[in-house]
Amino acid sequence: ALCTMLGGDAFGEHFAQDAKSIGVELYPSIKKEIKNGHVLSLVTEDGERTMRFSIGANAAFDGSSATDQVFSSTT
Repeated sequence: ALCTMLGGDAFGEHFAQDAKSIGVELYPSIKKEIKNGHVLSLVTEDGERTMRFSIGANAAFDGSSATDQVFSSTT
């Protein structure tokens, strides 16, 4: 099960569809007025990694989707 915050943009819809298609039990909170976050991962030829991110909708996650129903449905 995954409790998450999704923004109201195409990335949120795509993520939800992909998660469900591989069997993830998704419990999203949705904030239509917020865009989803993004991560840019840069890897140099020698393997050095740098990540840049925008937290987006995750900043609004308050745990409200993590209900007793979520925990009782997991195995």
